[in-house]
Amino acid sequence: MPSILLAQYEVLPEKKTLNFDTTYIKSYRDQLIIRTYGITKYNRLTIRDVATANQVSFDPNTNLNFGAGFNYKWIGFNAAFNFPFINNDSDRLGTTKYLDLQADFYGRKYLINVLYQDYRGFRISKERYYSFPQFITSDTLFQKRDDVHTRAFGINGFYNFNDKKFSYLSSFIQNEWQKRSAGSFFLGGYFTGLQVSSDSSLISADLNAQFENNLNIVRGNFRTLGVSGGYAHTFVMWKKFFFTLLASGGIGAEYSEIKTVESNQEFNTESSLNFSTFTRGALGYNNDRFHVGLSFSSNISAYREQKLTNVIYQSGNVRFYFVKRFQLGKHS
Repeated sequence: MPSILLAQYEVLPEKKTLNFDTTYIKSYRDQLIIRTYGITKYNRLTIRDVATANQVSFDPNTNLNFGAGFNYKWIGFNAAFNFPFINNDSDRLGTTKYLDLQADFYGRKYLINVLYQDYRGFRISKERYYSFPQFITSDTLFQKRDDVHTRAFGINGFYNFNDKKFSYLSSFIQNEWQKRSAGSFFLGGYFTGLQVSSDSSLISADLNAQFENNLNIVRGNFRTLGVSGGYAHTFVMWKKFFFTLLASGGIGAEYSEIKTVESNQEFNTESSLNFSTFTRGALGYNNDRFHVGLSFSSNISAYREQKLTNVIYQSGNVRFYFVKRFQLGKHS
């Protein structure tokens, strides 16, 4: 697979006075934060028949990437790269060409996530091998679909109602330290878009027999605007170990366009409701000098076509990292 740049960008609004409870949060905004990390990004397209609950999932061949980044005061940047000598399983798992970009904007009161994903080349695998296909030694368990192409984009935004005691930055940017357990409710909104296309029906004839409804979809466009809310909490154990979990649900207005083999190049349009979930978590160890941890994020959007078919798109990443802090100026 060709090398690809996977980037994450954080912008933190600079303030003269940091307005938070120092018994709960410690700031390292005047220190240089250097991190190294490994990351794997993933997505999955699922077509589900409502009547029978049977479904088919399409998975790309994603990579394990390694990179580095920094944060200082109000700006930060991360970049990870694909090393072909590590990701050399295209002959077994299929070839995926992709561009996967994500930007995170953090503040004391808000969290905004922006993503763009363009993937071409998927596989259909037996269900028990969805999660860990890298351990399979044969390619006979996979139906490769080099013609399947997805393009997804979206923005999620949340407002933190307890910014004086609860910090997003501690777990995900590491330029603060959540010293005591605390949580916060949050409220926000989202906009998502998904385009799916293939040279022939997404559901091949042998798989279509498992569905009550004829699912000869060759192209789909989905757009959603909605509201969401949830709760986040960081649990601090033995002063320096932590576990953070953020979970939210959303509902939105959806507009979809579907083209099938039978529709003779005409799109069928529909308006309905969309449901989404956004989860994010982290765990690790923290002290004044360094931070080591593991984090994950997951976005799931469920689109419904003619009340007969669910089109579900899931994306996210898992990242492990080591962070070192360097004192450059007066500590906040």
